[in-house]
Amino acid sequence: MDFLLFFAAASPVLLIAVLVICWRMSALGLSVWGILFTMVIAFTVFHTSMTTILLGALDGLITTLPLLLTVFFGIMLSVLLIGTGALSRIVNGLSKGFRDPMHQVNGICFGIENFVAGAGIITEPIIAPTLKAVGLPAKDAAILASWGYAGIMSFTLAGVFVVILSNVTGLDVQKLAIISAIISIIPTLVCGCAMPLVMEKREITKGHLLFNISTAFACGVMTLFFVIYVSSSTACMLAGIVVLGGIILLSRSMPDFSAIRFADIAPFLILIVGLSVVNMYQPLRHLANEKLVFSLSVVPVHTVKIRPLMDAYTYLILAIAVTIWGLKITKHQFVTIVGTAMPRALRAITAMMIFGAMGQIVAFTGYEVNGGSIVPEHNMPWVLANGLSKMSGEYYPVFAPLLGWAGTFLTGYGSLSVMIFGKLQVEIARFINVSPEILASAMMVGSGIGSISSPFKVAMATSLVDAVGKEGDILRKTIPIGVAISLITGIWSYVLMYILP
Repeated sequence: MDFLLFFAAASPVLLIAVLVICWRMSALGLSVWGILFTMVIAFTVFHTSMTTILLGALDGLITTLPLLLTVFFGIMLSVLLIGTGALSRIVNGLSKGFRDPMHQVNGICFGIENFVAGAGIITEPIIAPTLKAVGLPAKDAAILASWGYAGIMSFTLAGVFVVILSNVTGLDVQKLAIISAIISIIPTLVCGCAMPLVMEKREITKGHLLFNISTAFACGVMTLFFVIYVSSSTACMLAGIVVLGGIILLSRSMPDFSAIRFADIAPFLILIVGLSVVNMYQPLRHLANEKLVFSLSVVPVHTVKIRPLMDAYTYLILAIAVTIWGLKITKHQFVTIVGTAMPRALRAITAMMIFGAMGQIVAFTGYEVNGGSIVPEHNMPWVLANGLSKMSGEYYPVFAPLLGWAGTFLTGYGSLSVMIFGKLQVEIARFINVSPEILASAMMVGSGIGSISSPFKVAMATSLVDAVGKEGDILRKTIPIGVAISLITGIWSYVLMYILP
């Protein structure tokens, strides 16, 4: 019976896996089937009242609100910058600062890619065509479009993933950010080492292994530095800038700054300055973190705090306003540009909303709203945690990143791994008596690694570089490497259990 209960608790994830592998269903379709199936399992097998199920779903929507707003306005900013040519001018101007082809590839992947991803802009539509334009084969360009940020994905989208993980688990956001940055150093480093293994154009990689390792290591270390001394919201952007500047200095070549207008970079300055000041200036940080806070609680045991001045979407709105004004975008241009992106944005956000609701339904199974009590044997995370801890024991931390990788591989969104599996890490940590922050952070870092193996992200990139039909070849390379990087990250996380206080 214990096995059957464990299988029932795992069945929503198994269903998603089957739908992806056998039917290649979209993320939106997966989310709809996933939540309907989860509601049935929660009601019938885990004896959860429909009131609790519906309140859990509503709590999931509120919990993911910062992410939804960040993704929506990030997409809006990206389409405006792409539609006006601003992003092309920035990327092309900066790309002139690399003399050696491999310096150029590293500068784009670990520099520009992280800068753009950190600002909340989807990288694949920008990085994949850029890499192809500088001479890489289409398959290489598609693979590397998400390669540079995979290790430090926790700090892309202006650090909103750490905020969501904190909301889901109730753990301290700053502690999660620091531990995630420490864990991220290893997968980022391994991504640098593995670049020659995934690239077809091997001749440009010869003699550059040390350079690749140094670039990736610098990216990981600088991310940790900025998380500690500036903020997790700007760490990815600032690390990208430092790496980019370092490679340009090493190349002894100059970017073409004359091709870049001030209005092109103004929205990025808004994001960096705004998020840095609010995190570093103590009176403003106190106001944003303690005073200007809106608390919402639809389930008594869980309070969601909304902090508009601390969250990235506020500064993305300002960046959009500055972009419209600085680039003199007319009303007609705005409607045309945004209108083309709206369907994609709404599909992505709807899928995230539903998966967020599904994650909290899972989290609150077995919970009685009126009595304020929970029956552990009727709680899906508890059942999963109990089963996984028995199977892997104290070595579970080795597999936590692989769980995050699997979530992103299945759904295409790292955020969904965080929402679905975040609470589970806290439960498992209690069973095996280890740090919940390390387990949760390891799973989140693993969800970033899943980006390089995600069929959805690969399909997006291949469609932009005329490599449609080559997705299978790409995935045959990236899936085993993604699994290997996840397990290496898990070993590092296990070691950290004995190093970190």
